[in-house]
Amino acid sequence: MRLPNPLPLLLLAALLSPLPGQAQGAEVRHDQRELGRDQAEVADDVRDLRWAETLRARFDEAWRRADWRRLQRLEDGVLRYLAQERRDARADLAHDAGEASRDAAGLQQERREGDRHEAREEAGRLHRDRREAQRDQAVLHRLEDLERRFAGLRGLTDRGAMERKRAIIDDLVRMARNELRHDERGRREDRRELREDLRDTRR
Repeated sequence: MRLPNPLPLLLLAALLSPLPGQAQGAEVRHDQRELGRDQAEVADDVRDLRWAETLRARFDEAWRRADWRRLQRLEDGVLRYLAQERRDARADLAHDAGEASRDAAGLQQERREGDRHEAREEAGRLHRDRREAQRDQAVLHRLEDLERRFAGLRGLTDRGAMERKRAIIDDLVRMARNELRHDERGRREDRRELREDLRDTRR
């Protein structure tokens, strides 16, 4: 049996493969999009932290005054906030999955091309993606637990229930503060990746 000439297939593959400059340009554009996403997340984190700290102060004041109607409105606000944060955490997990899939494909490509330096870079990004997904999964579980517990305490005014609700609000403040630190660190890492990819496009 006569074997097909592999040359046309090789030429077709070369034509369909992105040129090095095109691939680097795509990386820069991706980095810029990620940096924009980071900026938006940090701004959201700042608002969340201010909201949680204000909520805690208002909760304490309403509790001190035994203003149960106001406390009910504050509790409804807490549950709405937790539901929104849970939706945001699920969206973050979907984003993590997309980034991991993208970087896994990039790692395979660099290994096929034999570029060890770029393969190490892609492996580092993939490791970061997986670490981020684990963290976001833990945040989601924590939010679900807080939401379930707070809903079970809603409307209760005995001292034990009020103290448990106050402790949950304290957790929200800590989580908001941790999220802000984490996203600021992510923004710094994405800036570094953008600088590196910009240098690569100039070579």
